[in-house]
Parts: sequence; C-alpha cells; structure tokens
Amino acid sequence: SPCVKALNLSKGDILLLCSDGVNNTFTSEELCERLRQAPDNLKAWSEDLFDEGVKRGETDNQTLICWKIPPEFACITPEVAGQVSEENVRV
Repeated sequence: SPCVKALNLSKGDILLLCSDGVNNTFTSEELCERLRQAPDNLKAWSEDLFDEGVKRGETDNQTLICWKIPPEFACITPEVAGQVSEENVRV
C-alpha cells in the first residue's frame, strides 16, 4: 500500500524527491545547502548536481524530481491534508 505523508508547503519551497544514486552521493546537509542556493533554473541546478555526482564517482542511477512551489500555489492546510487517505490516492 502507498505511503502517504502530508507536508506543509508554501510558495517558494523546493521539494526534492531523489533516488539512492543522488541520496548516497550527497549528505542531507549538502543537499539542503545546495537547495538553499538553488537558482530559479532548477533544470540547470539538477544537471550541475548530476555532474558533481559523476565527479564524486557515483555509478548508480541518479534520478530526481525537483519542484519549486509556484507563487500561485494555494498552501494546503493540515486540515485539508488530513483528508487524504489511501482510498483516494492512486499509485
């Protein structure tokens, strides 16, 4: 069954989902610091991250999804997030 977790996200936050090829190459602290310095162009940022992983000798698949919450995003409140259940989530 899917794992469902509610997050409080606001405009400008960056959400990073990545494979172990990325997670094993960088510490959580490194990824957080890199995200704090991320430019508006997340595609270029991602490519730089991949390049650094290769330089560090990573040979595993490096996969990531990086999404910056846009200004028009309406923050989901904990009350609304609490309504998410396995019944209405499809994987």
